[in-house]
Amino acid sequence: MKLLDRHRIADAPRRTLAELPEGVVARVVGRARTLADVLEAPLSGRPCVYYQLTITKPVLMLNTTLAHEERAVLFTLDDGTARAIIDSHGCTADLVVDERDAAGTDHVPTGREFALLTRFGIEANEWMATGSRGGGPRVLVSREFVFREAIIGVGEEVAILGSAVHEPDPDAVPDDAYRGTQPTRLRMSSTPEHPLIISDHPSTTR
Repeated sequence: MKLLDRHRIADAPRRTLAELPEGVVARVVGRARTLADVLEAPLSGRPCVYYQLTITKPVLMLNTTLAHEERAVLFTLDDGTARAIIDSHGCTADLVVDERDAAGTDHVPTGREFALLTRFGIEANEWMATGSRGGGPRVLVSREFVFREAIIGVGEEVAILGSAVHEPDPDAVPDDAYRGTQPTRLRMSSTPEHPLIISDHPSTTR
């Protein structure tokens, strides 16, 4: 599904924010900037405005997902011509996994990884018997996990496929303090007909 979304956004016509008509679905490309809040990526600690975290456990030739978490805050997209408020809640995010770590019998989980396992109620260790036939003493060893993290970092270039609307800008001063109209700003968010698709894959930002 993500590959299909990536093709959709890469093939969509690109518009600048300054020329983007209201209600028209198009691709815009710009830098993610903070609006008010900022998130800390759970695995790497990097500042971001959106993250995906997945913890899996290898089972034979497959990976079993033990935990998955996505978090987002409002941010702005700046493409050099204008800015838009981006509400990524409910979006489809096709992000490059830029933080991956495997923890197991040969690699003790880091402090952040242990904290994540604890938060999700995942047992980090297990007792295993030593010896050639398992008849030796039992020792506590780390279970095998794979941690994956993908983020929209502060200042990162991303592509967004969606439509925009104009809304009153609460931070702008009217042209006329008495009878001037309130300036507006662009806002992009998901709708039932057109959920936002956000990607940082190089094929979508060109």
